[in-house]
Amino acid sequence: MVTAPRLKRMEWIVEDLDAPIELLCDAIGFALVSRERHETLDAEVAVIGANELELLLVRPTSTGVGQPIREPLPCMIQLVFDVPGEGGFEAMRQRLVATGASVSDDGPRELHLARTMVQDLFGDAPVLTFMSADDATPAL
Repeated sequence: MVTAPRLKRMEWIVEDLDAPIELLCDAIGFALVSRERHETLDAEVAVIGANELELLLVRPTSTGVGQPIREPLPCMIQLVFDVPGEGGFEAMRQRLVATGASVSDDGPRELHLARTMVQDLFGDAPVLTFMSADDATPAL
């Protein structure tokens, strides 16, 4: 029996970091883990610890340093799931392919579902990323 994946991180593009941080940290009580420039994107990033879930807020900037964000409109951009168990990741990949899901491999232990498929199913198009639970968090 394959163990279901666990939602690990939710990511949003936002116009302003201060208001979401105030709501999530000051009002709700989650912890601000970090707030800094993104390593490769022209953006500022805040990481919020929400118990076992990580919330990532990305605010596009126009410094000219780093890759610009393709779709800078505020929206949810990615849900990241850990797939636990030995052989669990490959079993997940095989199940998705068997159901006709449009799967894009991003290395041997990370995959994404096609944005068009996600949008058709849910009316929105955040990237759904599945990773082996043993691997590090993917970069944006």
